Amino acid sequence: MADYAVALSTPATLAAPPKVSLDVAEALIREVEAADVIVIGTPMHNFTIPSVLEAWIDQTLRDGRTMKSTPAGKVGMLRDRPVLSASLPAASLPVTEQTNPIFLRRICSRHSARSG
Repeated sequence: MADYAVALSTPATLAAPPKVSLDVAEALIREVEAADVIVIGTPMHNFTIPSVLEAWIDQTLRDGRTMKSTPAGKVGMLRDRPVLSASLPAASLPVTEQTNPIFLRRICSRHSARSG
């Protein structure tokens, strides 16, 4: 993982990343690119999404590869596709932006995906 962090640390290292540093991220991005539909089913832990889903999001959102920064904000660069998400917080948890589909909708918009 240290090589991955180094690869993302500057525009120069992202342009010429250390060997194999982005292999896992590229494999995950190719899976997203190949998908006709993305289905995310996740529990809520401690008022937020699980760390493995956060790691997947971090690996698949990359400036210049799956999204680009513009003066108007971030724009997804991947083909539009439906994303179905279901999350289940504990019954006693209050609903906040981090514990409902709005959070995942915003993340999906960075990929150019429709969330439903």
